Amino acid sequence: MSRLDWARNAAGLRQAAYWKGTLNPRPTVDWYLDRVSHAAEAALRALGGEAPLTLLAHSAGGWLGRVYLGARPPAARRVDAYVSLGSPQAPPPDGTFDQTRGILRAVEEAYPGAHEPGVAYTTVAGRYACGAPLAGPGGARARLLGLAYAQVCGGGGAVWGDGVVPVQSAHLEGARQLTLDGVYHSPLGAREAAAAAAGAAAATAAAGTGVSDLGAVGAAAVGAQSDAAGGPRPAQRRVWYGSPQVLDHWVCGVWGWRGEGAGEA
Repeated sequence: MSRLDWARNAAGLRQAAYWKGTLNPRPTVDWYLDRVSHAAEAALRALGGEAPLTLLAHSAGGWLGRVYLGARPPAARRVDAYVSLGSPQAPPPDGTFDQTRGILRAVEEAYPGAHEPGVAYTTVAGRYACGAPLAGPGGARARLLGLAYAQVCGGGGAVWGDGVVPVQSAHLEGARQLTLDGVYHSPLGAREAAAAAAGAAAATAAAGTGVSDLGAVGAAAVGAQSDAAGGPRPAQRRVWYGSPQVLDHWVCGVWGWRGEGAGEA
């Protein structure tokens, strides 16, 4: 899927619902659901048609994946595990500009939380840097980050997140919730070699209200990557969800949890 494909979403501009902020995911993103269906069907053919599937989604793909599962095309019935990485799952509060123009709110209303029975949901968030309110303490970078976070979750933006999506917006109720320290939203700006040389880091897992330690294997690369004000350090230290030294912290958990079904913690 190319970046140009996302221009298809511009079709929503022709709908009055876009300007009212009440857009529905379908038919606006049907083109995306068709792509997912084709990929899932190809995977099933390659696996003989009987293997269970894991739906792995990043960023906006997280809520798009929820729509796909809710639409229940034939291949979706083989999905028994759903994993989102840095996905904005919660709609913004009233009074905050909705960048999805109502789609995310419609998704939450139609498919709340770990919605599909028989699917083990896991949501992974990154705790890379803390934002700061525009008026108050904090450096310029932290304030800009806080402004970006506020576009997603409202409030003053003084929350932790992966540099794009706040932690509190990245988790679904009823899902296994995993929060990884020092993990950035995307590979943009990351230098894998420098980070790998420094080693992997501490991660924290949150399931419901409980928090448990996944184990520390060095904090230099994925550990506290924020300055004193909570703002991000230079990009050469970044690792993201797909970095080799980060993968084990969530992939192993997913394989251990799959098959438990939605809502079990």
